[in-house]
Amino acid sequence: MGTALEAVFNEGAVEPAPQLPKRLLVASGKGGSGKTTTCRNLAVAAVLAGLSVTTVDLDESPTLTAWWKRRPEILPAFDHIPATINEFEGDLRAEIEAVTGCNLLIVDTPPTLSAYPSHARELIRAADLVLVPTQQYDEDLEAVSAWSELAVDLGARALVLLNRTQRRETSFEAAKRRLVKLNRLCPIDIPHYADVPKSFSKGLGVAEVRGAKGGADYEAVLDHIRRELEI
Repeated sequence: MGTALEAVFNEGAVEPAPQLPKRLLVASGKGGSGKTTTCRNLAVAAVLAGLSVTTVDLDESPTLTAWWKRRPEILPAFDHIPATINEFEGDLRAEIEAVTGCNLLIVDTPPTLSAYPSHARELIRAADLVLVPTQQYDEDLEAVSAWSELAVDLGARALVLLNRTQRRETSFEAAKRRLVKLNRLCPIDIPHYADVPKSFSKGLGVAEVRGAKGGADYEAVLDHIRRELEI
């Protein structure tokens, strides 16, 4: 009888809707802000927290892809899509929105994203949250302010992340005061720890390196992003 009932239910069954991820766009108006480092460490923090993750590498210099290929098979895995931005001639927004089957989609962008204004707008409109990493100095803050304002103008939520910070410098507190007035600022910053770049060559996130500094900071940033995105 159970088999007969299953047949009845299966006959009229509807395919379940694909899992739609929350889309996190990591972008900045200036190179050297640490976008790729942020992407890889947030991806690792997310999979360690039990989320299913897909990363997308749109950078012309696919550093995130090179790192992902180095990841040891024994570590928590996640999907990765290498897709250089200059390969796209169609609707980039539709391509990003077509990615399903994960909790969190993290999109890394080139430092020259402003050279692709139409693609930049499509990516911002596709994002649930635009994360804007920046260092604490004036030249960085000027670029970040313009970039996050563009995101807001296009209807996106923007969150600024102070990255590679030097907390003992007066510019650190000055940067926080300036960004609080102009933008939404992540309450957690990422200090300039030497352990963070060292994890790249082994395909690791800093949270996966025993005794390394920085893992707890990225995990805290992820916690804040999860609250923002409700995941």
